[in-house]
Amino acid sequence: MLAAKTAPFAHEQLNVFADDSRMGHIAQGPTCPQEAAPLFVSDSRDFLHRFKPVPGQPLTFTAPGLVQGPNAAGLRLIPFFRLHDSRYMVYWQHSTPAGLAKLRARTAQGEAERIALARRTIDQVAPGEQQPESDHAFAGEGADAGIHGGRHWRHASGWFSYRLNDKAGEGRVLRLTFAAVDAGRRFDVLVNDRPLRTITLGPNEREFYDVDIDLPPGAAQDGTLAVKFVAHPGSLAGGLYGLKLLRGE
Repeated sequence: MLAAKTAPFAHEQLNVFADDSRMGHIAQGPTCPQEAAPLFVSDSRDFLHRFKPVPGQPLTFTAPGLVQGPNAAGLRLIPFFRLHDSRYMVYWQHSTPAGLAKLRARTAQGEAERIALARRTIDQVAPGEQQPESDHAFAGEGADAGIHGGRHWRHASGWFSYRLNDKAGEGRVLRLTFAAVDAGRRFDVLVNDRPLRTITLGPNEREFYDVDIDLPPGAAQDGTLAVKFVAHPGSLAGGLYGLKLLRGE
């Protein structure tokens, strides 16, 4: 597998060594805007012939005219196992020259939406994933988990719950992510053991979709929020593919 070192921020000094803290292995530093990443631009997907070996440097390649983007000049692809202490590219976007401007605009819009959502997000859980569920006090009866469409889910014939953090009491909205394949399921959503809403999953043209539920004022208690999903008789609670606690718009 080939990768390329990138340098989206001039004179950046990365701390590439993990310490012994619990999350010390997680990379730190500013997020790189996606439009700052290089990409392949070609009229055809058949562009392997455009990779050129670098004389005297085994398994090292350039791609003249194929790689575009900031700081793309002189970029080299090397075996991933030789790449250290750097930001890098492994997965690349591809565009035709005619579609490049549209791709960049779509990429910028999507990133702006992700940044805005991240700023609104107080806490979140990835249902069905071990560490996020452990961090949020997962409990349940008749609960099961799995993967659909490359995404983890959690459901239960009885109930399951999480405890979200909201130290400042800013939470105003619960955003729940569901899948169209679960249409027909019916269950209750409770917050701090108080009924919030009954949900009946209906058909949806999107494979995955979000449902927002407004929270009552002062929902958080002692800086936390217990969210519980309880199945109706003969049905299942979930599957839940995402759970976010958001500030107001």
